[in-house]
Amino acid sequence: MSDAHEASTGQPPSSPPSLADAQSDLGGFLAPFGVQADPVLLQQAVTHRSWAYENGGAPHNERLEFLGDSILGQAVTVKLFGDYPELSEGELSRRRAALVSSAALAEVARSVGVGQYLRLGVGEERSGGRQKESILADAVEAIIGAVYLSTDPETAAQFVLRLITPLMADPERFT
Repeated sequence: MSDAHEASTGQPPSSPPSLADAQSDLGGFLAPFGVQADPVLLQQAVTHRSWAYENGGAPHNERLEFLGDSILGQAVTVKLFGDYPELSEGELSRRRAALVSSAALAEVARSVGVGQYLRLGVGEERSGGRQKESILADAVEAIIGAVYLSTDPETAAQFVLRLITPLMADPERFT
């Protein structure tokens, strides 16, 4: 988002759509997953600290990311433990690591379009922040945290499993 855009088009740069607005649409962000979340928490979940800093210290997603990371890890661990009783602890750990890595979570974020909702500071926007693996992965974890706080542990775990099911179906991921 820059003044160059405004100068070249005559229009101010557009801001990312609100995740809360998307949720209320039939094709909204969370609708395919069968969950709802507090719109304020969802907005915070997609707010990078660079945007927060540029906007008077608004709340950002790092605390939600911290929570979401734990919810993600637990849901994946329980799923793997239950589905693969023949695997050793080492193999279960390797699979979990493959599913909760930044690369895997960025893949999830891209597949569901999280990048378009990110609120990024000017510098992050200019440097391609919407496609950065770490920013996308952090946003997914923060969204998981927002869902957890807005619903209950079981709903949040089911949400996580719906997010990662396509990853689990790829046997190449675990080689």
